[in-house]
Amino acid sequence: MLRIIKIIRRGKKGFTIIELSVAMAIFSLVIGSIMGIFIAGVRSQGKILVTQKLLDETSYVIEYMSRTIRMAKDDVPGTCLAPGVNYQASEGEILFVDYKRECTRLYRDDATYPYALYKEIAGTDPEPITSNDFELASFNVKLSGESATDIKQSRVTISMILKKAGVGKPEIKIQTTISRRDLETY
Repeated sequence: MLRIIKIIRRGKKGFTIIELSVAMAIFSLVIGSIMGIFIAGVRSQGKILVTQKLLDETSYVIEYMSRTIRMAKDDVPGTCLAPGVNYQASEGEILFVDYKRECTRLYRDDATYPYALYKEIAGTDPEPITSNDFELASFNVKLSGESATDIKQSRVTISMILKKAGVGKPEIKIQTTISRRDLETY
């Protein structure tokens, strides 16, 4: 016991409360900074994963529509389209004859949320092209040279905005122009 009292009097061993408080404050700042950086990294990774999935979805949708529209055929019997046109478009949809000679409609469904892109072949149920994880915020179609009697090659310009369902960002705005594979030589 006498020895402990001598050590305390000399002040050679142990830390004071002020020293411990300063050390704990510095330790807390360092750990807090590290945790902040870690949390920011995890959030950033989450946004990057959503953006990557959105890019994958957009790439699939554009490739699918491009291939389907590019391979469109003439409506020889005149059962699908108005006479003398290769494509018909209205607000948020396009109608054409696909490579199997079936009347095909690509359209944005505004009846159910999240808004999706659907493909409908005459006489069958519509099938979704986009997944339920994403929302087709906008889908516009513009035609050029759609008449079978003009001298222009038929072109379809599609512009759309695709985003994560229920979230404002990230979103992808994309536009592409597609022409038919079969040249029109009338």
